[in-house]
Amino acid sequence: MDSASAHKGRCIVAFVCGIILSVMAALRLHRPRRELEALVRHLHSASVFLFANALIGAALYTIGNFQNFLDATQYALLTLMQYIAIGAALVTAVYLGFAVIQMVTFRRFRLRHVLYALIVTTLSGAIALAAGVLTTISVY
Repeated sequence: MDSASAHKGRCIVAFVCGIILSVMAALRLHRPRRELEALVRHLHSASVFLFANALIGAALYTIGNFQNFLDATQYALLTLMQYIAIGAALVTAVYLGFAVIQMVTFRRFRLRHVLYALIVTTLSGAIALAAGVLTTISVY
């Protein structure tokens, strides 16, 4: 990567961080660092909660296959699991975005947060896709 493109990349990052801090100042967030950290913390908690619920739904569906749950119960579990997994994927994607903004703004690299967000977003998307396919198959 040559110095011109590296400089351009740094300028873009500085521009985006400036916009974010300006928006936070316009919203009268007096301590943007503390409030951004609180927002990231709350998004992480919501992400863990929704992902755990999606996994519990997947476990209940699997148990239901072996215990011969009613078809209506299985369909309800699939539908609920699909919506929860979509919510988990969306919340975790937003969490990833704000975690990256926090890393760039405050110059703290947190690989653990980025890896968690990428893995959970991928798994939640896979669960939502699988539940959607199984819902479609079970209807017909």
